[in-house]
Amino acid sequence: MAKIVKRRRGSSADHATFTGSEGELTVDLTEKTVRVHDGSTQAGFPLARNDMSNVSNAVGIAQLTVADGTAGQLLKTDGSGNLVFTDAPDVSASAIGGDLTGTIGNAQIGSNKVGVPELNLSDGTNGQVLQTNGSGTLSFVGLGGDISGTINATQIGTNKVGIGELNVTDGTSGQVLATNGSGDLFFTTNAGGGGGGGGSSTFVENNYVADGTSTYGPFTVAAPSEEAILVFIDGVNQPTTSYILPTTTTIQFTTAVNAGQKIRVVHLGIATEIIDNTVNGAKIAMGADVAGDMMFYDGTDYRRLGIGTNGQRLSVNSGATAPEWITVADELPAAGSSGNILTSNGSAWTSAAAPSTGIGNGQSWQNLYTSRLANTNYTNSTGKPIMLYISCQTGNNGGAKLILNGVDPTNSAFTGVVNTNDGSNGGRSFLGAIVPNGHTYRMDGSGGFAMSGWMELR
Repeated sequence: MAKIVKRRRGSSADHATFTGSEGELTVDLTEKTVRVHDGSTQAGFPLARNDMSNVSNAVGIAQLTVADGTAGQLLKTDGSGNLVFTDAPDVSASAIGGDLTGTIGNAQIGSNKVGVPELNLSDGTNGQVLQTNGSGTLSFVGLGGDISGTINATQIGTNKVGIGELNVTDGTSGQVLATNGSGDLFFTTNAGGGGGGGGSSTFVENNYVADGTSTYGPFTVAAPSEEAILVFIDGVNQPTTSYILPTTTTIQFTTAVNAGQKIRVVHLGIATEIIDNTVNGAKIAMGADVAGDMMFYDGTDYRRLGIGTNGQRLSVNSGATAPEWITVADELPAAGSSGNILTSNGSAWTSAAAPSTGIGNGQSWQNLYTSRLANTNYTNSTGKPIMLYISCQTGNNGGAKLILNGVDPTNSAFTGVVNTNDGSNGGRSFLGAIVPNGHTYRMDGSGGFAMSGWMELR
């Protein structure tokens, strides 16, 4: 009879703490495989099953019959059971289709291709809008708060608009909402109501007892202008010229009201003031208006200044109270001779010949013998050229020379253009030169040299 041999067995957990003898085989009941032991490795070495179902992350290049490739290469079969590593094909220029257009390297989502199915969210109901929670999640939501309905049919809820929703400062109890006709709302008291249709004839009024001053208030109703109120002092109606309204809620009389007198201010409910920026040229007529007219204020009223004539200039009258047109005579004199220039004496212009700038113009000969020394540099700082004329005495074989702006005229001592050499007996020398403005000049001499005269035209 055949014998059954059973190997030692246990679960994977049992094997995790078991070290079998060298060459021993055990059965892993969890993995349904055999483990081989070497006498030292805990849990041993599990063998792969025929279907490899108990093997994961254990096959690499070393387990394949293939030579390793370079970084980025792909594994390819030749269809005959052989594997080889090869470079990935460049498909970036390959066209793509479906919801995408373009190429693999430049894919574009086609128009009208993204709808609700392409979004990671559940569809909403008709009219709802797409909303993000700020954390990457989209959802459809409807309108809420003070409005209801859909985007295409939004409805402001009943009783949802109050003072807070209006661009207006709240008024006092009983005031009504009014407009200034320029898009601004404000609360005002419905003051007045004179006549007709059964309306009330009761006017809002403010009463004060004078304290000897001129200003009273505040009103309980704003008065936009002096014409919007009637004012009485001890029952006597006051003309509008007797008071002003510094503000819409205070009155100031031109003279102080005697203490104890009774002041009554009746609000007519009239707001006839002209709204800012509503008066145009069609509303202005000064009388006999023509094109080019101007308007000015003379301290009492606005007046018309008719257009002037060609060539006139706008000026201010002698009293400096109003503008006026003036005719100005030609301010330039006759042209005069060719080359003339304009000169001014402080009150009028004159055509005159241009002054000469040559040497001698506005200059005179000056004897500087006592203020000039030989062998000393001087500088012409007159602003014009000057002329020198110098006489000197030289001794035996002596001489003299002028050094102009540092330039020595000689090519050897005391011989040259602006110099003299008087031979063995000596004699008198006369030297002259023109010195430009800013240049230096010096008189040098030798051999018993002595200056006898120094003249300058300057």
